[in-house]
Amino acid sequence: MHFEREYTMSTHDEAYWRLVFCVAGAISRYDGNPEHSHPWYTRGGHGRYIFNADRIIERSSLLDCACADLVEALRRTGLDLNSVDWVIGPEKGAVKIADGIARHIAKIRGRECLAASATRKDDGLIVFERVVIEPEQRILFVEDVINTGATLDGVARAVESLGAVALPYLTALVNRSGSAATDSGRQIVSLFAPRWKTWKAEECPFCPQGSKALRPKGNWGSFKSTVLWR
Repeated sequence: MHFEREYTMSTHDEAYWRLVFCVAGAISRYDGNPEHSHPWYTRGGHGRYIFNADRIIERSSLLDCACADLVEALRRTGLDLNSVDWVIGPEKGAVKIADGIARHIAKIRGRECLAASATRKDDGLIVFERVVIEPEQRILFVEDVINTGATLDGVARAVESLGAVALPYLTALVNRSGSAATDSGRQIVSLFAPRWKTWKAEECPFCPQGSKALRPKGNWGSFKSTVLWR
């Protein structure tokens, strides 16, 4: 796929991005071999499918297309792009996405949009290093994959403690939460929102066969034997 040439024609729907994510190797599934691992999701369930955002983030032209489509999706959802002063994402996973979205917002409206990352310290404190966020500045939050939205809700509370305004949107490449909004009411805007079946640990069909359930993050190498999603 030549992403740059295709992107210039139009923005794209969820079916397009599902296909692109598959072709890029970002989506895989447990192949049924009990010697291989299956995913244990952040929300607690076991499942078959895995999304590895690194496969998208490492491809600059593809990530640029994804960020542009996210900005357009946010605009269509009702976000006033002129209202965004900062785009902020967690330090791990979303720094390049925040940069890309800020760049496209700036290009559309003709003035600068800032980007930064949020860092969670060992004591749980969320800080914004090497940047100064002023009171009343308006912040858009981004992530690579949203599982519960709890991480970005924590970042939003940190921003509000500085007197800044947390905009009522979260945006990500993939929304795995199963909901259109977080518990705090922030609307989730994504390129792909799969409805992959999950099982409680005690009901998982793969564990009794001998397959080990693992958290995907930090264990991507253990899922090498999975096959491309189709």
